[in-house]
Amino acid sequence: MNNKIRKNHIKISLIELFCTVIVLGTLLAMGIVGLSDLTSKMNNKKELPNEEIVVKACKKFINENFEERPKNIGEVKYIKLNDLKLKKYLKKDIKKNNSLCMKNSYIRVYKYSNNNYSYIPYIYCGSESKQNIELIPEPTVEIKFMDKNNEIDYKKRDIINNNLLINLNGGMNKTSEYIGIDNYNFKISTKEASKNDYLEKYSSENIKANYEEKINLTKKLSDYIEITNIESIKFEITIKNIVGIEKTYTFYF
Repeated sequence: MNNKIRKNHIKISLIELFCTVIVLGTLLAMGIVGLSDLTSKMNNKKELPNEEIVVKACKKFINENFEERPKNIGEVKYIKLNDLKLKKYLKKDIKKNNSLCMKNSYIRVYKYSNNNYSYIPYIYCGSESKQNIELIPEPTVEIKFMDKNNEIDYKKRDIINNNLLINLNGGMNKTSEYIGIDNYNFKISTKEASKNDYLEKYSSENIKANYEEKINLTKKLSDYIEITNIESIKFEITIKNIVGIEKTYTFYF
Protein backbone atom coordinates (compact mmCIF):
# COMPACT_ATOMS: atom_id res chain seq x y z
CA MET A 1 0.00 0.00 0.00
CA ASN A 2 2.76 2.40 0.99
CA ASN A 3 4.73 1.48 -2.12
CA LYS A 4 1.72 2.32 -4.29
CA ILE A 5 1.31 5.71 -2.61
CA ARG A 6 5.04 6.37 -3.03
CA LYS A 7 4.86 5.54 -6.76
CA ASN A 8 1.86 7.84 -7.27
CA HIS A 9 3.68 10.59 -5.43
CA ILE A 10 6.72 10.17 -7.66
CA LYS A 11 4.50 10.31 -10.76
CA ILE A 12 2.83 13.51 -9.54
CA SER A 13 6.20 15.08 -8.76
CA LEU A 14 7.50 14.27 -12.23
CA ILE A 15 4.40 15.78 -13.80
CA GLU A 16 4.78 18.93 -11.68
CA LEU A 17 8.46 19.15 -12.56
CA PHE A 18 7.65 18.72 -16.27
CA CYS A 19 5.00 21.47 -16.14
CA THR A 20 7.38 23.76 -14.27
CA VAL A 21 10.06 23.26 -16.92
CA ILE A 22 7.55 24.09 -19.68
CA VAL A 23 6.38 27.26 -17.93
CA LEU A 24 9.93 28.40 -17.24
CA GLY A 25 10.90 27.68 -20.84
CA THR A 26 7.97 29.72 -22.13
CA LEU A 27 8.81 32.66 -19.85
CA LEU A 28 12.44 32.50 -20.86
CA ALA A 29 11.53 32.53 -24.55
CA MET A 30 9.23 35.51 -24.04
CA GLY A 31 11.98 37.32 -22.15
CA ILE A 32 14.49 36.71 -24.92
CA VAL A 33 12.06 38.00 -27.57
CA GLY A 34 11.26 41.09 -25.48
CA LEU A 35 14.95 41.77 -24.87
CA SER A 36 15.66 41.33 -28.57
CA ASP A 37 12.89 43.81 -29.48
CA LEU A 38 14.18 46.32 -26.93
CA THR A 39 17.75 45.99 -28.18
CA SER A 40 16.57 46.38 -31.76
CA LYS A 41 14.62 49.54 -30.91
CA MET A 42 17.60 51.01 -29.07
CA ASN A 43 19.89 50.27 -31.99
CA ASN A 44 17.43 51.75 -34.49
CA LYS A 45 16.80 54.89 -32.44
CA LYS A 46 18.43 57.78 -34.24
CA GLU A 47 19.55 61.08 -32.84
CA LEU A 48 17.60 64.16 -33.83
CA PRO A 49 19.00 65.99 -36.86
CA ASN A 50 21.19 68.99 -35.99
CA GLU A 51 18.56 71.35 -37.44
CA GLU A 52 15.88 70.08 -35.06
CA ILE A 53 18.22 70.24 -32.07
CA VAL A 54 19.22 73.87 -32.61
CA VAL A 55 15.67 75.02 -33.44
CA LYS A 56 14.36 73.39 -30.26
CA ALA A 57 17.07 75.12 -28.23
CA CYS A 58 16.41 78.47 -29.93
CA LYS A 59 12.65 78.26 -29.29
CA LYS A 60 13.31 77.78 -25.58
CA PHE A 61 15.81 80.65 -25.61
CA ILE A 62 13.34 83.01 -27.32
CA ASN A 63 10.53 81.94 -25.01
CA GLU A 64 12.59 82.62 -21.87
CA ASN A 65 14.41 85.79 -22.98
CA PHE A 66 11.93 88.52 -23.93
CA GLU A 67 14.65 91.06 -24.72
CA GLU A 68 16.15 88.75 -27.38
CA ARG A 69 12.95 88.40 -29.41
CA PRO A 70 12.16 90.37 -32.58
CA LYS A 71 10.03 93.24 -31.32
CA ASN A 72 7.80 94.08 -34.30
CA ILE A 73 5.92 91.95 -36.83
CA GLY A 74 8.14 91.51 -39.86
CA GLU A 75 11.35 91.94 -37.85
CA VAL A 76 14.21 89.40 -38.03
CA LYS A 77 16.82 88.47 -35.42
CA TYR A 78 19.80 86.15 -35.75
CA ILE A 79 20.73 83.85 -32.86
CA LYS A 80 24.24 82.35 -32.94
CA LEU A 81 24.79 78.74 -31.94
CA ASN A 82 27.77 79.79 -29.82
CA ASP A 83 25.48 82.06 -27.80
CA LEU A 84 22.99 79.22 -27.26
CA LYS A 85 25.84 77.02 -26.02
CA LEU A 86 27.26 79.76 -23.80
CA LYS A 87 23.85 80.34 -22.19
CA LYS A 88 23.38 76.56 -21.77
CA TYR A 89 20.45 76.16 -24.16
CA LEU A 90 22.61 73.79 -26.20
CA LYS A 91 23.97 70.98 -24.06
CA LYS A 92 26.85 70.17 -26.39
CA ASP A 93 28.59 71.37 -29.51
CA ILE A 94 26.90 70.62 -32.82
CA LYS A 95 29.01 68.38 -35.05
CA LYS A 96 28.72 66.71 -38.43
CA ASN A 97 31.07 63.95 -39.57
CA ASN A 98 33.36 64.87 -36.64
CA SER A 99 33.56 68.49 -37.87
CA LEU A 100 32.56 71.27 -35.47
CA CYS A 101 29.54 73.34 -36.63
CA MET A 102 29.48 76.21 -34.14
CA LYS A 103 31.55 79.13 -35.42
CA ASN A 104 29.45 80.41 -38.34
CA SER A 105 26.09 78.75 -37.62
CA TYR A 106 22.96 80.62 -36.56
CA ILE A 107 19.14 80.59 -36.54
CA ARG A 108 17.05 83.18 -38.35
CA VAL A 109 14.08 84.15 -36.15
CA TYR A 110 11.22 86.01 -37.86
CA LYS A 111 8.17 87.47 -36.09
CA TYR A 112 5.07 86.93 -38.23
CA SER A 113 2.33 87.74 -35.69
CA ASN A 114 1.99 89.17 -32.20
CA ASN A 115 2.99 85.95 -30.46
CA ASN A 116 4.42 83.74 -33.18
CA TYR A 117 7.90 83.29 -34.63
CA SER A 118 9.41 81.17 -37.39
CA TYR A 119 12.85 79.59 -37.16
CA ILE A 120 15.27 78.72 -39.96
CA PRO A 121 18.63 77.15 -39.04
CA TYR A 122 21.80 77.79 -41.06
CA ILE A 123 24.48 75.29 -40.06
CA TYR A 124 28.02 75.49 -41.41
CA CYS A 125 30.53 72.82 -40.43
CA GLY A 126 34.29 72.54 -40.61
CA SER A 127 35.71 74.81 -43.31
CA GLU A 128 32.26 75.84 -44.60
CA SER A 129 31.77 79.60 -44.51
CA LYS A 130 28.60 81.63 -44.12
CA GLN A 131 26.86 82.26 -47.43
CA ASN A 132 26.28 85.82 -48.60
CA ILE A 133 22.74 84.98 -49.71
CA GLU A 134 20.37 83.21 -47.34
CA LEU A 135 18.35 80.39 -48.86
CA ILE A 136 14.89 81.07 -47.44
CA PRO A 137 11.94 78.84 -48.37
CA GLU A 138 9.68 80.50 -50.93
CA PRO A 139 5.90 80.09 -51.24
CA THR A 140 4.62 78.62 -54.50
CA VAL A 141 1.46 78.83 -56.62
CA GLU A 142 0.13 76.34 -59.15
CA ILE A 143 -2.93 76.91 -61.38
CA LYS A 144 -4.96 74.38 -63.38
CA PHE A 145 -8.19 74.64 -65.34
CA MET A 146 -11.01 72.34 -64.21
CA ASP A 147 -13.99 71.53 -66.41
CA LYS A 148 -17.58 70.98 -65.23
CA ASN A 149 -16.75 67.35 -64.38
CA ASN A 150 -13.88 68.50 -62.16
CA GLU A 151 -11.34 67.02 -64.53
CA ILE A 152 -8.17 68.89 -65.43
CA ASP A 153 -8.44 70.72 -68.74
CA TYR A 154 -4.94 70.62 -70.20
CA LYS A 155 -5.66 71.87 -73.70
CA LYS A 156 -8.89 73.80 -74.14
CA ARG A 157 -8.50 76.15 -71.15
CA ASP A 158 -12.04 77.42 -71.42
CA ILE A 159 -11.87 80.65 -69.42
CA ILE A 160 -15.61 81.27 -69.69
CA ASN A 161 -17.00 77.96 -68.48
CA ASN A 162 -14.16 76.31 -66.58
CA ASN A 163 -12.91 76.98 -63.07
CA LEU A 164 -9.41 77.83 -61.96
CA LEU A 165 -7.97 75.44 -59.38
CA ILE A 166 -5.35 77.44 -57.47
CA ASN A 167 -2.94 75.58 -55.19
CA LEU A 168 -1.06 77.73 -52.66
CA ASN A 169 1.92 76.29 -50.79
CA GLY A 170 3.91 78.06 -48.07
CA GLY A 171 7.14 76.19 -48.89
CA MET A 172 9.23 73.68 -46.95
CA ASN A 173 12.01 74.23 -44.42
CA LYS A 174 15.26 72.33 -43.86
CA THR A 175 13.63 69.80 -41.55
CA SER A 176 11.11 68.88 -44.29
CA GLU A 177 8.24 70.60 -42.53
CA TYR A 178 5.74 72.66 -44.49
CA ILE A 179 5.68 76.38 -43.76
CA GLY A 180 2.47 78.25 -43.07
CA ILE A 181 1.01 80.93 -45.33
CA ASP A 182 0.53 84.37 -43.81
CA ASN A 183 -1.64 86.03 -46.48
CA TYR A 184 -2.36 86.30 -50.20
CA ASN A 185 -4.19 88.48 -52.72
CA PHE A 186 -4.94 88.38 -56.43
CA LYS A 187 -5.56 90.75 -59.36
CA ILE A 188 -7.22 90.21 -62.73
CA SER A 189 -6.38 92.36 -65.75
CA THR A 190 -7.60 92.09 -69.33
CA LYS A 191 -6.40 93.18 -72.75
CA GLU A 192 -8.78 93.88 -75.58
CA ALA A 193 -7.93 92.97 -79.14
CA SER A 194 -7.45 96.59 -80.16
CA LYS A 195 -5.32 97.52 -77.12
CA ASN A 196 -1.65 97.03 -76.31
CA ASP A 197 -1.82 97.23 -72.53
CA TYR A 198 -3.59 95.27 -69.80
CA LEU A 199 -6.23 97.09 -67.78
CA GLU A 200 -6.83 96.01 -64.18
CA LYS A 201 -10.44 94.94 -63.71
CA TYR A 202 -10.42 93.34 -60.26
CA SER A 203 -8.20 93.45 -57.16
CA SER A 204 -8.90 91.48 -54.00
CA GLU A 205 -8.13 92.58 -50.47
CA ASN A 206 -5.24 91.04 -48.57
CA ILE A 207 -6.65 87.70 -47.42
CA LYS A 208 -5.41 86.14 -44.16
CA ALA A 209 -4.51 82.48 -44.53
CA ASN A 210 -4.49 81.63 -40.80
CA TYR A 211 -1.02 80.10 -41.26
CA GLU A 212 -2.35 77.16 -43.24
CA GLU A 213 0.46 75.26 -44.95
CA LYS A 214 -1.52 74.54 -48.11
CA ILE A 215 -4.65 76.15 -49.52
CA ASN A 216 -6.74 75.05 -52.49
CA LEU A 217 -8.93 77.71 -54.10
CA THR A 218 -11.52 77.35 -56.84
CA LYS A 219 -12.25 80.52 -58.81
CA LYS A 220 -14.34 81.26 -61.88
CA LEU A 221 -13.03 84.25 -63.78
CA SER A 222 -16.48 85.22 -65.02
CA ASP A 223 -17.53 85.77 -61.39
CA TYR A 224 -15.09 88.69 -61.19
CA ILE A 225 -14.89 90.23 -64.63
CA GLU A 226 -16.89 90.52 -67.82
CA ILE A 227 -15.37 88.15 -70.36
CA THR A 228 -16.37 89.65 -73.71
CA ASN A 229 -14.23 91.07 -76.50
CA ILE A 230 -11.12 90.01 -74.61
CA GLU A 231 -7.92 88.89 -76.27
CA SER A 232 -6.00 87.92 -73.13
CA ILE A 233 -6.30 87.77 -69.34
CA LYS A 234 -3.52 88.38 -66.82
CA PHE A 235 -4.00 86.75 -63.41
CA GLU A 236 -1.57 87.87 -60.68
CA ILE A 237 -1.45 86.28 -57.24
CA THR A 238 0.82 87.42 -54.43
CA ILE A 239 1.54 85.06 -51.54
CA LYS A 240 3.52 85.60 -48.32
CA ASN A 241 4.66 82.85 -45.96
CA ILE A 242 5.41 83.00 -42.22
CA VAL A 243 9.16 83.35 -42.74
CA GLY A 244 8.52 86.71 -44.39
CA ILE A 245 9.02 85.82 -48.05
CA GLU A 246 6.52 87.41 -50.42
CA LYS A 247 6.33 86.40 -54.06
CA THR A 248 4.07 87.32 -56.98
CA TYR A 249 3.18 84.84 -59.71
CA THR A 250 1.69 85.95 -63.04
CA PHE A 251 -0.35 83.74 -65.36
CA TYR A 252 -1.69 84.58 -68.81
CA PHE A 253 -4.79 83.03 -70.34
